[in-house]
Amino acid sequence: MRRLILLALALLVLLPLLAIGYTYIQGGADLVERRVSAVPAYARSYLRRFRPTPVLPTPPPVSAAQRDALLSARLPTVIPSAAPPSPQPSATPLPPLPTLMVLTPAPSATPSATPTASATPTPTLTPYPATPMAESAEVEGIQYHAQMWNNCGPATLTMNLSFFGIYQHQREAASYLKPNGDDKNVSPEQMLAYAAQKGLEGVVRMGGDMDLLRRFLSNGIPVIVETWIKPEDHGGMGHYRLITSFDGGTFIAQDSYFGPDRLLYAAELDLGWRVFNRKFIVLFEPEDEELVMALLGPLADESTMLELALERAQEEAAEDPDDAFAWFNLGTVYTRLGETELAVGAFDEARRIGLPLRMLWYQFEPFEAYLDAGRYDDVVQLGYATAYSASGHEEAYFYEGLGYLGKGMEDMAVSRWQQALEYNPNFEPATGALEALAAGS
Repeated sequence: MRRLILLALALLVLLPLLAIGYTYIQGGADLVERRVSAVPAYARSYLRRFRPTPVLPTPPPVSAAQRDALLSARLPTVIPSAAPPSPQPSATPLPPLPTLMVLTPAPSATPSATPTASATPTPTLTPYPATPMAESAEVEGIQYHAQMWNNCGPATLTMNLSFFGIYQHQREAASYLKPNGDDKNVSPEQMLAYAAQKGLEGVVRMGGDMDLLRRFLSNGIPVIVETWIKPEDHGGMGHYRLITSFDGGTFIAQDSYFGPDRLLYAAELDLGWRVFNRKFIVLFEPEDEELVMALLGPLADESTMLELALERAQEEAAEDPDDAFAWFNLGTVYTRLGETELAVGAFDEARRIGLPLRMLWYQFEPFEAYLDAGRYDDVVQLGYATAYSASGHEEAYFYEGLGYLGKGMEDMAVSRWQQALEYNPNFEPATGALEALAAGS
């Protein structure tokens, strides 16, 4: 018996050493370091599966009249600013909400005439000599990075920076974007802010398609897309990919999770991309702004972008009424348009059909819409469930705090914002909320 025990103990020591040796042979010291450093995070992720998932109340189905309104509403004549409207008056005024998406207007868009009830016209852009869309194209000069644990945002951004001759380890970007290594979300806006520190400019847009990717690649510009993937564990998760080439209906992505030169068919790429309303990021040097805006085409103008995104989401929801992602995308667009009643109706329908556990780890428009509608209980419940399922989440803490503030519970709001800053000291919305509350007291 003693020999068996000693043999078992020896195996416990030798097997990890053999695994480390094999890993070193396969990928070198950097791969060994990444694998070893990820062990505690892997353990936390595995143990999280045994925690009970918070049960949220399911909104009732929308009425037939509401559904018709959601699927037939058209773009309003006046588009609100990028920041959503302030929530309804509450016991304590709510601080300003963060901007949902960075939008750079087309530099040469023709000003619209006096608003009318007609559809928003497509802006007139100054012609720019762009390379015509080719049958195939490849962007070269990109240094591949396999992501460290839970680090696809910094890793993908680091790959994109290498295109501009900015070579660094993904840890450098991660130290700014997610000082807490277990942070589940890096937003496109955070990535743009970091790129700006490197002297680059960038745009974030929704409503991309395969031809848009082909246009940029044909002109030698890679594109980051925000997608949904389903690895071995349940529920799926958000993931960034850097698209670097195409050949007809196939694309190549530098994928920090699945590996370099990942082949994706257009239908496969779109299946995950549509979960994020086909959002994408383009980084560029300041002198290339006109070229980028020309390549964006109608998406260079915010009004046109929202009009096209609204039409596509309505078409997809009408085609498949049980498509939760289509309803979620519809709610996202309505939130951007300031159409609160329509937005909460669309989000209620998406929640009733059923959304993946991690959906609100990455997209926060439901919080914005429910805040604006004064549905603070929904905000608190969704914020708590999101933070709990992620074992910590600064945006969820932030919005949960706004929900408590809307209910007049200032102490709880302050507690949640402090939690957000403990989780990520660089999270400016929580700092701003605390400062705004202190200034108003």
